[in-house]
Amino acid sequence: METRESFAQKEIQLQRMNIRGEVIHRMVLAGASVDDTSERLTLL
Repeated sequence: METRESFAQKEIQLQRMNIRGEVIHRMVLAGASVDDTSERLTLL
């Protein structure tokens, strides 16, 4: 049971990292500043 919960937590962490990566990528492509990108990530 612990293993299943551990895998579920890891999956959630990976999904969050993926979302953050996508946000950073799109904002860089759009020419956003570091401050804007940082602010957007804190909202997640």
